[in-house]
Amino acid sequence: MPVSTATTGARYAVLFLGDGKDVGQAAHYELCYSAASAFDHFYRATLTNKAGIGLTPSETEILKWISHGKTASEIALIVSVPEHTVNSHTATILKKLDVVNRTQMVAKAIRE
Repeated sequence: MPVSTATTGARYAVLFLGDGKDVGQAAHYELCYSAASAFDHFYRATLTNKAGIGLTPSETEILKWISHGKTASEIALIVSVPEHTVNSHTATILKKLDVVNRTQMVAKAIRE
């Protein structure tokens, strides 16, 4: 039963129930991995779209792709803007979150 804890202290869990036969260990691990991935996606989507950190929709999208480990040039291709625009948004996000690098940026966005 995968369990996740929100930044608010709330806990969420997935409980696997059924009337069928037991699944094998590999299938069980796959289910747990899928549930953990769903939690991760939910929290990334929820926390990076949170209005409380004062980011514009464009900045939020840039932050989302940065959190997925994309480079500025990759993000520029994904969102169809010049790389300079991505770098400009990144600099603005750094200032708004009062951090000095992309790692701190993602960590602070998750915390807030």
